[in-house]
Amino acid sequence: MQIKEKVPLAPLHTFSLRNQSRKLILIDSERDLQELYQQGFFEEPYILLGEGSNTIFLSDVDKPILKIRIPGIQSFYQNSGSAKGLVKSTPSDQFVMAGAGVNWDELVQWSVNQQLGGIENLSLIPGTCGAAPVQNIGAYGVELSDIFSSLTCFDTTTGEVKAMSAEECRFQYRDSIFKQSIQNGGLKGRVIILSITLRLSNSPDYRSNLSYQGVTEELTKSYG
Repeated sequence: MQIKEKVPLAPLHTFSLRNQSRKLILIDSERDLQELYQQGFFEEPYILLGEGSNTIFLSDVDKPILKIRIPGIQSFYQNSGSAKGLVKSTPSDQFVMAGAGVNWDELVQWSVNQQLGGIENLSLIPGTCGAAPVQNIGAYGVELSDIFSSLTCFDTTTGEVKAMSAEECRFQYRDSIFKQSIQNGGLKGRVIILSITLRLSNSPDYRSNLSYQGVTEELTKSYG
């Protein structure tokens, strides 16, 4: 964990407005959050930040900003790793776990390079892997929920880390339990996503989803 004072905000959000943060805290692991919890940090207001693609800082920020940078990408089968017991799998399924701070498009490119299918339609979506479940991101006929297996998150009210299945995330179109207020039974502002696990395909018979009209038309023009 790194703590910085009086930090320019321009590099931290896509609009690059020239304002300043009183305090920026860089989170690189679950342990960092546990340490902040022990200090009582989450009892006061703060701002959670990924890549800042949906954030605009119109003025200087007095609240501390938590920037999630948790790294790492790894793949495994169901008999090992966090996906065990959370999803039914087939022999052609391969699971990929990514830290919440990993750039989403980097995860897509990594998976494609590993010849793992199911995620390719979600290329070029801005943001981090930790933000992806919140919005249930989607593009060209595919949503995150179509390939989602599980995630781990940190509960800022209890200090506990827990795994959540797709069903528990309550995915809907551009929506999830993480966008719903606590008063409405949601988890908005209560949990911080640490990692996500996706279920992709390593089958040689895998075929990409080309059902989206624009994709079909473009491929027809390019390849006939």
